[in-house]
Amino acid sequence: SRENNGNARINAEQITVLIGWIMDADPSVGPADVAVIMPKTNGSAVFGQLVDTLNSMYSARGLEPGLAYHMHTQANGTSSPLDWAKARGKTVMLSIHGDKGRGHKLVVFAGCTDGAIPQENQSGIVPKSLLNVATTRSTKYLLIGVAHSRPSRYLTAHWARVEALTYPTWRTAGPLPEPYRTIISKY
Repeated sequence: SRENNGNARINAEQITVLIGWIMDADPSVGPADVAVIMPKTNGSAVFGQLVDTLNSMYSARGLEPGLAYHMHTQANGTSSPLDWAKARGKTVMLSIHGDKGRGHKLVVFAGCTDGAIPQENQSGIVPKSLLNVATTRSTKYLLIGVAHSRPSRYLTAHWARVEALTYPTWRTAGPLPEPYRTIISKY
């Protein structure tokens, strides 16, 4: 729908700004060091928009075109073969399952939302395992994004330990505080 594509574009632009900011702050992070992961990706409108916004940002930085790669899975229910050779040297966008066993300097975990992790009517070890995989793929920077108004109950359950490290937009309705306002206005 038009609304979903509009929201997806806004989310993609926000993710791109944050990736650009980290790349500016830490020159050791390049496109090949970045992964954007979500619980499910094949139908993700965000990833479709993110390919465009990231490639535009990379081009504006004088980098070669096509450095953002959405890794679609076969999703046959038993395995999800991914072509990592095609992804070499690129920012990858893929599912949490697809990134299992990998590591990246910067991981953007998008969609840490109640209803996605855990999925409706899902409990037990599976959603906790997914959350564990998603939050342990980063070797340096981890950004967690909440796509809807309610973060995952697993995130809010540990809120007291992570609150000082976050800017939770779902808890504040006011304008962005510094340094976020300066960072976003830069792009």
